Amino acid sequence: MRIRTRNDLIKFIEDHPPSPGVSRALRHYNENLGGFWKLPVRQMGGWIVRVITPLTLTVHHVVVQPDDRTKLGYRIWLLLDPIPWQYYDGDSSKNSLYTGDLPALFKRKRDYAKAKKHRPNGTRQSTSIIDEPDRSDTSEGNDKQLGLQG
Repeated sequence: MRIRTRNDLIKFIEDHPPSPGVSRALRHYNENLGGFWKLPVRQMGGWIVRVITPLTLTVHHVVVQPDDRTKLGYRIWLLLDPIPWQYYDGDSSKNSLYTGDLPALFKRKRDYAKAKKHRPNGTRQSTSIIDEPDRSDTSEGNDKQLGLQG
């Protein structure tokens, strides 16, 4: 089987589920997160599908990667790490298999992940810069230091 469409991807996961829970949950809620040019384990591209179980609301991220070494031609496993949004590659294609179900949202997630990666220590970007000294203390000594006259 060659995976060419979103339906092919979901059918492949149904036929080869990485766990029984995923098999059952796939029928209730699944969301194609699209194509990623680099994923953990084999450091190559593939697709991620989010599956949520209806009863417990457990979220599973199922990864499908091409792999010529298996008889299926694909490798399937559960992603336990955070989703590597910085490697989302859905906007390079118009095929829904690669763009995912919500391409605009996924592109924003990728851009955010890339921006966060380039900040020192993964800190948040500053939203304001204070150039003036704090004048909330109106004590006499502070006024003299600031050159204010009373």
